[in-house]
Amino acid sequence: MNPSLYRIAALALVALVWAGSGCDDEPATAVDAGTPDAEPGALTRSQVLAQLATAVIVPAMDDFAARSDALVSAVGAWSEAGGGEGAELDAARQAWRDAMTAWQFAELLQVGPAGPASAFVGGEGLRDRIYSWPTTRPCGVDQNIVAERYAEADFFTAQLVNVLGLDALEYLLFYTGTDNDCPAQVAINADGTWRALDGQTLNQRRAAYAAVLADGIAAEAENLRSAWDPAGSDFGGKLARAGSEGSPYASARHALEQVFHGMFYLDKITKDLKLAVPTGLSPDCPSADGCPADLEARWSGFARESLAANIKAARALFDGGESGPGFADLLIEAGAADLAEQMRADFDATIADLEGETPLDRLIVDDLEAAQALHGRVKAITDALKSRFVLVLDLDVPASGAADND
Repeated sequence: MNPSLYRIAALALVALVWAGSGCDDEPATAVDAGTPDAEPGALTRSQVLAQLATAVIVPAMDDFAARSDALVSAVGAWSEAGGGEGAELDAARQAWRDAMTAWQFAELLQVGPAGPASAFVGGEGLRDRIYSWPTTRPCGVDQNIVAERYAEADFFTAQLVNVLGLDALEYLLFYTGTDNDCPAQVAINADGTWRALDGQTLNQRRAAYAAVLADGIAAEAENLRSAWDPAGSDFGGKLARAGSEGSPYASARHALEQVFHGMFYLDKITKDLKLAVPTGLSPDCPSADGCPADLEARWSGFARESLAANIKAARALFDGGESGPGFADLLIEAGAADLAEQMRADFDATIADLEGETPLDRLIVDDLEAAQALHGRVKAITDALKSRFVLVLDLDVPASGAADND
């Protein structure tokens, strides 16, 4: 059967199962089709949710908060040194890479507080002020440098996300040219205020702006860590207790589906935006040679490492961390051990390919076919997520992914 037709049929069958259940939020019971919760003693969704919270999500938030604190120190030292090239900049860039790696793992953990309230139960939209890509505006960063808006007390809360976060900080740390990213007609170019900045002043302002961003990122990282911390708001406990009093989730099935929706980042962002567009496999790229300028993290050349962190996060959710149980164990319990084995193999192969040394922008130029093969690797995983995976586990794809035809 054509893979697209198979996915449509699979999702249609899932819809029929839900229609017969009477309520999308009913707790898992013995009548739920394809769910391991049906038999006493079998692995339950609640056990998987508890494992994912304690072994994957909470440690990831702790790790990012710690790396964000280190970022504050390194960027602060660079700012105090007056900006510009040197050992302080090298250390700040490495601290950014470390924080970015931790965040790219956390990008798939948007269930709850990190995600938008419009898509996730308990969503507080914390993600966008930490990292808003692909919503970025380097020209806006340059305008703030001229106006010194970063020095305003409410800057991090008053500004749009496209001039904040790790993405704006990347531009400040890795772009060292003396020109800006704005068109000629924008005021800072038209009125000469950008040209009036000498090199030393530009370095100082970039570094001062960067220090403000690092502080703001660390504050949001701490908010997110506290939201998941058992000693804080304990969102992990609420996730594990889905269907019980005090949890925002009406059932364990609903909570597991929300975790899956965060994992679906692999499809709409990792596969479609981070790979299909820059490698020329999307109609949004008009060039047969690819569009490397559309890569994520283009100033730092960190796109390949970011992709690897995304896949590792999905693998951690799939396996339940290092010791499980995770989604794979639910598949095995439901009689789909072959699917679990194939998906594990696909994860391993994708991670191995992404850990190559050639930066992705260089790979697109030198070996476009190899770069496009990375897209194929990720697509194998997301095709499985959108078809048999959701059928076996009785889950729904997010609304944004339901019409995907690739």
